[in-house]
Order: sequence, then C-alpha cells, then structure tokens
Amino acid sequence: MDSTLAALEEYALERRTLLRKNAAKHIVYRPEHWGPTVLGLRGRNIQGMLVPLGWIMFLTIVWVCLVKYGTPWVPSSWWDPDFALHWARALGSLENSFDLVRVVLSFMLVFRLGRAAVRFWEARQKAGLMIEVCRYFASSAVAHCSHSSNWSRDTLCRWTIAFPVGTKNYLRGDTGDAQELRGVLTKDEIDAMFQAPNQAVFCLDILRCTAVQWARLAAASVSDGGGGESPEVVAQGLQALSRALDTMCGTFGGLERISNTPLPFVYVAHLRSFLMIYLAFLPLVHVETWGWGTIPVVLILSWGMIGIEAAAVECECPVHNRPNHMPMDTFCARIADDVVQTLKTASLFEKIIGPGPTVTVPATADVATSGVVASAALELKVCEF
Repeated sequence: MDSTLAALEEYALERRTLLRKNAAKHIVYRPEHWGPTVLGLRGRNIQGMLVPLGWIMFLTIVWVCLVKYGTPWVPSSWWDPDFALHWARALGSLENSFDLVRVVLSFMLVFRLGRAAVRFWEARQKAGLMIEVCRYFASSAVAHCSHSSNWSRDTLCRWTIAFPVGTKNYLRGDTGDAQELRGVLTKDEIDAMFQAPNQAVFCLDILRCTAVQWARLAAASVSDGGGGESPEVVAQGLQALSRALDTMCGTFGGLERISNTPLPFVYVAHLRSFLMIYLAFLPLVHVETWGWGTIPVVLILSWGMIGIEAAAVECECPVHNRPNHMPMDTFCARIADDVVQTLKTASLFEKIIGPGPTVTVPATADVATSGVVASAALELKVCEF
C-alpha cells in the first residue's frame, strides 16, 4: 500500500488542479443572487438561438418596412405598392385568435423544458450514485483484500479512480488526457485504457477480473500459496464487490442512455416548426397595431420562446463539457481524493484503533470441498481482453 499510496499522493495535487481547471467552464452560481442570472450572458446557449432568431428578426424588419414604406420602386402596373399594408390590416383581424395559438405553444414549450429538466436531474442522480458506489467499492476492497493480497487491494483502488475518468471520456467522445491518471495507472495501463472502444467497460472488466483473482487467491490454502482465509468470508467479500460493480455498470449505462437518447424527433420537429411559424406570422398580425414597436416586441418574444427551446437542448444531455452540464471532471477529482483517503485510513488503522483480535486459520483448509472456490480455479491468470 505504501508505494501505491505514495504514487497517488505524489501527483494528487497535479491531477486535482487539472481536473478542476477543466471543470471551471461549468457554471456555479448562487440561486439567491439575481444579478449574475439576470445580467449574465454566459451559459444561455446563445449559439443555439442565433440562427432561428436571426431569421425571425430579418422577416420582421422586412415586413415592417414594407408596411410603412410600401414598394414605390416597383411600377404600380405590376402590383399594388401598398399590398403589405392591405395584408397587415386583413391579418390584424386575427389578433385575438392568434393569442390562442400562443397559449398552445406555451404548453408545448413548458413540456419540452420540463422533460429536459427531468433528464438533467436523472443524470445527476446517476452521477451521484457513481460517486457513492466508488466510495463503497474502494472501502470494501481495502477491508476485504488487505489481509491476503495487497496487490489486489491496490489494483482495485487504482482502477476505481480510473473508472469515472473512463466514463467521462466515453460519454464525451474524447480519448482523454493521460495527465488525469498520472500516478494512478502506469503508462502501459493508460495506453491500453485509451485504446479501448469503451473505456468505462474496460475499467469494469479489469475490476471484476481482479476481484475474482483476489477471491481465488484468498480462499486458497496457505500450502498452495494462498491466503488461507475462510471461504465463507471470501464469498461475502466477493459478493459485496460484485454487487458494487453491478451498480457501477448500471450508473454508467444510465448516463449512456441519457446521453444517446434525446427527446423523440417527431416532437422536437413539430414544436420547432410550430414555433417558427408562429413567430414568423407574429409581426404580420400585429404590425398595424404596434407599428415600429413590432421590431423590439418580436425580438423580446422570440428571445424568450426560442430561448426556452435552446435551454432544453442544453440540459437534456448534460454529460458533455458545456457550461450548463454536470462537472464530470470535478466528480473524478472527488472520487480520486476519497479513494486516497480510504487507503490512507487503512494504512493508519492500527495506529488509530489499535491492534485487534487475531484469528488463526488452519493452513489445511479444504477449499475444494467448500463449494465456494473450486480448486481447479486456483491458478491465477491475467484476464485477456
């Protein structure tokens, strides 16, 4: 443990600084403060609003100018120079009916944003569960493996730190930065992980194979070079580790599902078409009443409605590296710090608690007849992928 813990602590500050620097683009704000949320532009997904907003404002300005100035440069024999004004007056009679369209559209936008918020919260729950289970897994690995195999314990803890990094890289479609795992994995291990098509699954495979190898070694008799531990105790430890790994796999699968499954296309297409048609006809219906004020009013309404759709797009898949997404880098740093703390606590256990009672396990424990670990499986082999 000393060498592993020393390596983890040596580069801990460097890893933490790098991960938190990457997470700095994510917005952290205090809900009770109105100033930054009202006046700030950062994080509003303006890029997603520019194209539809630009088209609506272009149509609005052109229509208002046609109504106010007509088309005097076109010969009257071709068409009525004041055709836009006549159309504006005719469409103005639909003003009350047009308000009903806005009510329907508002309900659609609220549903859209609500579903995006639910997806964001579900993703945050999965990420929180990932942090929780990684803590539990590292603690269980230290508690169960320290007596019989320091190598298994250290390997499980190191790859527990690597798992959230692999999850982050896979969800973002990024190979990853080797500096984030400096002191955690060797160069060959990092290369193998980064070459894997699915880094999170690769880490889970390593963890599961290591846990099984520890169980085989721990349950083997001392005469066979094993730990000579009680098969029942080993079985309980392996079961605890396996359950944690199953949950870790579930959290990754949940985040992957949220990332790869946006709201159905038919709903988004219908909403956006309906929204653009409404906003395009808004100046046509109200220009006779609002006059030049049509331009700022349409700008404000379009900003609000298109902004809701842009906010939904920003929040529905919150695993990427955008200002409103979850700070996955911070989660990776948190898990790494917690695993290091677990290892450090284990190394100081006897100093903190004092020496506890010892249990003598017979060296001739019959593993083959225990039904927990078969004697044919006592040969330890490195898992191949």
